Amino acid sequence: MRGEDDGYITLAVLGFAGLMSVVAVGLVHLTGQGIQRMSIGSQALQVESLLDSGLTGAGYFLFVENQEPDDVNATVLSLGGGSVEMEVVDEAIRVDLNKATPTLLASLFDAAGGTSLDPKAFADRVMDWRDEDSLSSIYGAEGFDYAAAGRVGMPPNRLFRSVDELRFLHGLDATDFQRLRPFLTVFSPSSHVLEKGASATVRAAVEKSAARIADKDVSADDLTADNEQTDARSGVFRVRLTARTIMGAVGISEAVIAKRNKAPKPFAVLMWSRLQDGVGSGDGQT
Repeated sequence: MRGEDDGYITLAVLGFAGLMSVVAVGLVHLTGQGIQRMSIGSQALQVESLLDSGLTGAGYFLFVENQEPDDVNATVLSLGGGSVEMEVVDEAIRVDLNKATPTLLASLFDAAGGTSLDPKAFADRVMDWRDEDSLSSIYGAEGFDYAAAGRVGMPPNRLFRSVDELRFLHGLDATDFQRLRPFLTVFSPSSHVLEKGASATVRAAVEKSAARIADKDVSADDLTADNEQTDARSGVFRVRLTARTIMGAVGISEAVIAKRNKAPKPFAVLMWSRLQDGVGSGDGQT
């Protein structure tokens, strides 16, 4: 004989079963999300591993096998889980912010289409940034000028540690900084620009600089400078790597590497950056 509470018990059981089914569906959904997150994380790790392997490979080709950058450029390494493509250029195809003469700096500003400053003012302000004194050049800028613009403590009166610091140069606007950025470096071992591979903009700057020196329309320091072009490799290279996993994940990084004689690696990494959508410091080829 069934009791009076049988209907209630049946409803309770059905309700509990329904609740458990909802929980089960939720667990399956959450588990699916977790698996998806794990898969995405695994792909990201594979991309980073490919980029690391690609940089090691580029360093081996350049500094152990002593291959020419042109021979390493466009090399594609097929590795476990994907591939990585290398783009290699000599860093000396760029103008070094810390070593270039004032005339070359002014000529580069002019050749790049800079408008926010007079070319001589740009050069003088770079010189004032990197020298150790607080004396302003004719068209330069020192502490008082920066303080008046709300940038207290600048310029640091030391060498540039990165090209990105140039964005804080007094009077230089953001557009001109972006114009100049692909043609500049702080890693070149000399003031000489490598002619082979240099961009049309850098070559034009070197030609303008040479013309100004010939016309003696320069400072005494520039008149004593040697030829600003060279055909010798610098031994410092910029490597852009594009990694692709077999599942389609893509990652791009850029590094500047130089030879070293100490173990465990035959090269030192002077700069490394993970690029977003391939946007970096430029390839200096424009």
